[in-house]
Amino acid sequence: MVSESALLTAAVTLLATLTGAAVSLYSTYELHNRQQEAEEQRLRQALIAEIDSMDIEALDTFAEKLKDLGSQDDRESNILDGMKEGMKRAGDEDHFESLSEEQKKAISWGAGILALPYVNELDELSKIDLSTDIYDANLDKIGLLDVSDIGEVITYYNDVHKVQRTVASVTQAFEAGERESDIAQFSGRLKRQTDGLYSQKEDVLEILREQGNEEDVESVGTSYPRTPYA
Repeated sequence: MVSESALLTAAVTLLATLTGAAVSLYSTYELHNRQQEAEEQRLRQALIAEIDSMDIEALDTFAEKLKDLGSQDDRESNILDGMKEGMKRAGDEDHFESLSEEQKKAISWGAGILALPYVNELDELSKIDLSTDIYDANLDKIGLLDVSDIGEVITYYNDVHKVQRTVASVTQAFEAGERESDIAQFSGRLKRQTDGLYSQKEDVLEILREQGNEEDVESVGTSYPRTPYA
């Protein structure tokens, strides 16, 4: 027959084992929660940086310019007029007229080259930042955000993706040298897509910043990568 002291010892040992297991489980749970919170915070900060850098206003201005590109002859004439105006401001108003016919032809040829491929427009469009790399690379992590925030973030990025597709179409039209009237028709589409997008951007940033605490993120250590993490 087992003695009372042996039973007591066994009970104490079992209780200690269960207590240790409970403490270990709780510690693991707390660590997991802290890691999840830190991961969410890093994701918020990364999205904030990406959204904040988007040139929505510049794109809206560019959409206005598409309405009236003018013909190639118009653009060539504008380039020449600009050169003449520059000479005039430099105090040499008659310089252009004093050039030889060959020199004038060379300048006109250069203006025509500049006017043909929409050089200025392509350059301006290429500088407008609409990158969604962070969001696209971490779609599977969006669930880390608060449920109340996820819908707003997804809606905003879906709208930006629509704009990206239109911008890609405009770029292709420029590069293909399509007619001005064909390119100008993208203006209305871009205007509709960017209408209200800036205020939507500000709303999403406010939502993300309400929950994002940069000090908490810094206390964890590393910054959030621009690519999916393993």
